[in-house]
This record gives sequence, C-alpha cells and structure tokens, in this order.
Amino acid sequence: MNIRQFYGNTLDAFIMDGFCLGFVVLDTELRVVCWNKWMERVSGIKAHEIQGKPILERFPLIEQRGKDRHLRQCLHQGFPCVLSSWFHDFLIPLRVFRQGRTLDMKQDVRIYPVFGEDAVDGLVLFIQDVTEQTLHDQEMNRLNGLLRGIRTINRLLGQVNSREEMFTGTCRVLKQDIGYAGAWIGLVDHAQKALDPVACGGISPDFLNRYRVTWNTDGTSLLETLFSREAPVVARQQDLCVPDAGPWRTLACKAGFRSSCALPVRLENDIIAVLSVHAGEPTLFQGEELELLEEVAGDISLALSNLIERTLKDRLQRKTALRNNISRILLTAPDTEMFSDVLNVVLDIMHSPYGLFAFLDENGNAVIPSSRPALPVSADGTRSHLVVHRNQWSDNLWARAMK
Repeated sequence: MNIRQFYGNTLDAFIMDGFCLGFVVLDTELRVVCWNKWMERVSGIKAHEIQGKPILERFPLIEQRGKDRHLRQCLHQGFPCVLSSWFHDFLIPLRVFRQGRTLDMKQDVRIYPVFGEDAVDGLVLFIQDVTEQTLHDQEMNRLNGLLRGIRTINRLLGQVNSREEMFTGTCRVLKQDIGYAGAWIGLVDHAQKALDPVACGGISPDFLNRYRVTWNTDGTSLLETLFSREAPVVARQQDLCVPDAGPWRTLACKAGFRSSCALPVRLENDIIAVLSVHAGEPTLFQGEELELLEEVAGDISLALSNLIERTLKDRLQRKTALRNNISRILLTAPDTEMFSDVLNVVLDIMHSPYGLFAFLDENGNAVIPSSRPALPVSADGTRSHLVVHRNQWSDNLWARAMK
C-alpha cells in the first residue's frame, strides 16, 4: 500500500500532520508506510528512517508485551480495535518528560483496518498521549486517599488516651492507609540537638537508632531550618544523597527514599517533636499535599494539648474523689473497719493489689492494722495488728518515710 493511495492531496497531508495525535499507517506485513510529524517529534525518528521497515523490528517491545496480536487480529478480522491506557499503558514504547522525570508515554490507541478491493490492505493507527491526564488522575486519587487517611488520623486522635498511642497510630495510618513509604516521630532533645524516635511505620526502630538524627547550627542542616523558621522542610532525591547531607537526609538516603518532609509538632509555643514522612516518588510533598500534612502535624499538636488538659482534669477528679471518700470513711466507719476501708479506697484508685496502712504509736513503733493481702485472723475472730518495733526498722525507703 502506497501512502499516495491513502492520502493523495495536500488537505489530507495537512490533516495527517496538523493534529496533536500520532498517525501511523502499516501495510499487511506491519511495515511502516506513514509516520507523521507528531510521531517524529515524540519518538525522535524521522519518517524516512522508518518507512518501509517492520514496526516490530524497530519496536520489539510491542511483540514482547503481546500487543502485536491486536494488530494481527485487526488485519485478519477487519474490525477496529481500541487499546485503552487503563489496561494496556501503551502500544508503541515512547518516552516523555513530565513533572520533572522521564516516563513511558501513556497512550490511548485506535486501530482501523483499511480495505482494498477484496481484503484489508493495511492499518491506520491513531495514538493519543494521555500521560498528563493519567498523572493528574493518579494524583487526584492519591490526594483523595490522603484525605481519607487524615480523617482516620483525626478519629484516632480523639480516641487515644496516651501520647504513645497517638504517635504510633499516626505513623501506622501514614504508612498502611495512605501508602507513604515510611513515617516516624522523634521527640526533640534540645540539649543534645537530636531526635529520639518514639514511633515509626515502614522503618524499623533499629534502623532509626543506627542513624540517629541530630542537627547543627552552622546553617547547613535542614532540621535547623525547621526549628529556626518553625516551618516544614522538604528534601527530594537530588538533595538526599549528597556528600554534605546531614543525618536526617542521610537516613532517608540509606533507607532508599526519594523524597522526604519533616513537620514540627508543637506544644504551646515549643516544638516538642518532629514528624518525618518519606516517599518512594521523587516529586512529592508540595502544594496541596504539603498543606494537608501540615494540618496533620497541627492536629497532633492540638490533640496533645487536649490530652494533657484531659489528663490533668482526670487527676483532679480522682484526687477530689479520693479526698471525699476518705473523709466519709473517717466520719462514718467504725474504728475496726476504718483503716482497711481507707486502704482499699487508695489501692483501688492506684490500681494496686498490694499495700498497707501504718501509724506510729506512743512508743514510736509502726502499727499496721490493715494490709492487702489481709492480715491473718486471730483465734477469737478478730483481725490482728502487726507491730514493727522501731529498733527493727531497716534503712529502707519505707523506714525513712516513717521517720
């Protein structure tokens, strides 16, 4: 099949080269008959360099991936064929530069048979570059996943009863639910200028301890920038594995991460911890994504403050309840039950199975009328008191407290 037989005038040639689509014509032997300007530009191959040559020889990956069967079926059966990028990625392997990196072009391909007098004489391929749209869809799906993960973290922050649960749960969601390569939280040791890891996901505690993160004040440390500006810092692949990288970037490089960010966690006006999030992709942690992660760090800060306030309130309530219960016992309980009742109230609040109630008699001896486990019952049915004479006291903490 000759190209002039298919497109024989100037208008046809204009249409063939004017659209932002790849236009390829193949004969029945899958040799290239037409290769338009768009294909020249994206492939770097001029039309005269490929015309007359089998496309499977020039692009063997087509056959290696089994995509040649679609071309052959169209030739033999005479039915059009559509190859979506969602299922096939691409037909002809072409490389494009998008978002700071080189990628395989995502292609939507339409294959049409060209009929002669008696049979199919060749194929026409229309190739559309949908890489940008695919990347946009992937980014939107990823951000939607991030939003779902943040909602999970917010629910978690409202339910936990300790800082350890809060930190561990946040790292777990960032790794398992949102899909980051790793996340960890380190408490700030300002005296040592170091981060002490307390929770992690996707990174082992041993690895974090092996590459202990510290920072200096000579202006070369990204963490120093975080503390001085009280703002997140981001490092991407070209910044991680460099000779003068500090410990935080070195840790990320050794772990194989390709982009990282560190976010301050505050309590009142002080940065008490740093949330580090790492990814396997080189271009993350910018724009809306970084803003959402800043919200996560801010939510943790708020939850810490609320947890401390709630803990103090609970302590005050327990202290008030203890004082009220003991006052009631002292006013109402008989002498034989008073000591054991007071001891039981105290041990129940402390969640302790062991304890004793002691006082000093007129001779300075320790009298223990009640203990848990209980003192033995005497033969007359009364519970005996344990008396420890002063000269028998050892120099332990209990004795020093009694003195």
